[in-house]
Amino acid sequence: TINLINVREEKKNKKMNGNFSNILLEAIQQQLTLKKQCIIFQNKRGYASFVLCNNCGYTVECPHCSVSLTYHIHGQQLKCHYCGHTESLLPTCKKCNSSHIKTVGYGTEKIEENFKVFFPNAKIERLDIDNVKTKNAYQNILSAFQKNELDILIGTQMVSKGLDFANVELAAIIDIDRILFFPDFRSHEKAFQIITQVSGRAGRKSQSGQVYIQTYNPQLHLFQQIKNNDYQNFYKKEIIQRKIYRFPPIVRLIKISFLHTEKKTAQESSFFFTEQIKNKISPENILGPQEPIISKIKNKFRQELFIKIEKKHPSTTIKSFLKNIALELQYNNKYKNTKIVFDVDPY
Repeated sequence: TINLINVREEKKNKKMNGNFSNILLEAIQQQLTLKKQCIIFQNKRGYASFVLCNNCGYTVECPHCSVSLTYHIHGQQLKCHYCGHTESLLPTCKKCNSSHIKTVGYGTEKIEENFKVFFPNAKIERLDIDNVKTKNAYQNILSAFQKNELDILIGTQMVSKGLDFANVELAAIIDIDRILFFPDFRSHEKAFQIITQVSGRAGRKSQSGQVYIQTYNPQLHLFQQIKNNDYQNFYKKEIIQRKIYRFPPIVRLIKISFLHTEKKTAQESSFFFTEQIKNKISPENILGPQEPIISKIKNKFRQELFIKIEKKHPSTTIKSFLKNIALELQYNNKYKNTKIVFDVDPY
């Protein structure tokens, strides 16, 4: 049974305890009383998404990537999930020296901390990449859960598939909107997959599995399709959109990334490449070049170019053509240090 929790309504009626609805907390408590286990999914590790100064609005960012640093309560550290950069959390703002610092958002660490307050008698463990760094940590956690030595398992996609525990009768997705509204043509497809996968962890040996999903948008037709296990209609609606806008699996999609330590050079490289391919590839099949959401990773600025290839055309011919253009670009002294990365869609 899939239960949708309208976070907007719960907040309006003051029925939220922090980031968690009373409906969810009461359901978990009921399972614990029955000596059952629960799996909680959150697609964000760490304690908080970022640290913000309430006085001037400054956010601590990675010096090597164009992303904010994620706060991890263990070691009081700020970490970049792209390049691995870490630094200590300072008690005052770097920009204005104010002490009015707050954490924003929540990840698996914060859920673990909150749940230990909500359910003081429960044995709670976290399963994410930060918590399984030692050789046997992953297997030890799963083994303890299998033996009913743990009551609640909180994790990222590590808990979403492949796990088969007879005593789990509740699974919860804390923040599905993070996946639903990510700017990607596959966002609804991925949400459907994750909800289905997480739902499959509950009630594997019984008929009483319960799934709780917190969302600000319970009216989305997608949720009704998931509740009814209606993959066919989900597919029919999704494939219409793919046909209209010509995205995979209707066409093949090739992403070409241009990386350079100088932003201007990355941009000029991508423009040069684009001009060279226009003789063979129709402009309507070229998207970009453009700056991606995360425009710098590991001190390299990025530009992205997407090319749509009709499936009737042999992909080997197109790939060979694109690689020759890449070689031509790198023979140019101005662009020779630009790194070009090809990523072909798996469809």
